[in-house]
Amino acid sequence: LKGGAPSSDYLPPSTPASLTGSIAGSTVTLRWQPSTDNASAISYRVYRGSSLVATTTATTWSGSVVTGTTSTYTVRAIDAAGNLGNASNAVTISL
Repeated sequence: LKGGAPSSDYLPPSTPASLTGSIAGSTVTLRWQPSTDNASAISYRVYRGSSLVATTTATTWSGSVVTGTTSTYTVRAIDAAGNLGNASNAVTISL
């Protein structure tokens, strides 16, 4: 088998649930319920539109937004084996 034996961790993490967003000044804060995985640690990828803007192990993330813009955010969980889960619900933030 090319590349060695397949990983025993082949299932993606569950979808992050209940994504919410809030604005304070020019900072957006996102919060979500944790994902679960059958075999390994989980990180979260935060997307603005289709662009990856951050990776975190926490279930919150804060970042700057530009005045006069509207952005849509989603979060996806990824496990240590690189299995990427489905996107959370989308949250649209306007400033």
